[in-house]
Amino acid sequence: MIRLKLIAIIALIFGPVLAFQSFQDSQRLAKIEKEGVQVLGIPMSGEITERRKSGKSFKLNVSYPDKDGKLHSKEFKVKSDFFEAISEGNSITAETVTIKRLDSDPDQAILVGGSDDGNIPVFVCILVTIGGAIGCYFAFRKKPQA
Repeated sequence: MIRLKLIAIIALIFGPVLAFQSFQDSQRLAKIEKEGVQVLGIPMSGEITERRKSGKSFKLNVSYPDKDGKLHSKEFKVKSDFFEAISEGNSITAETVTIKRLDSDPDQAILVGGSDDGNIPVFVCILVTIGGAIGCYFAFRKKPQA
């Protein structure tokens, strides 16, 4: 019973926090899609990480210019099919990739066609919060006296 109470409290607290973070990230991505400028980036390196339970993750380190021509470097988590299309194993074969970045903040960028945002949908976070609230209600309610 204590484990159920703990899980309900954690869901009630972290559900809204995760929903807020997910909402902010979706707003950031929408801003980049709307106001972003497409530039060509140079893939510097790629990495495949294998995990026991969650499978493989793919990362790509790309250098790209800002509006003044200064190079920025960023590591992108990418989709497996995108990574496989531009590489052979861990070796990158593509000469350029397309980046969409903000002029006001060049570090805010996405890899066109390949970025794996991987954030939790807001509605899932809301469901976790509701589940935590229902769990807290049943775990902490007083039983009627007979």
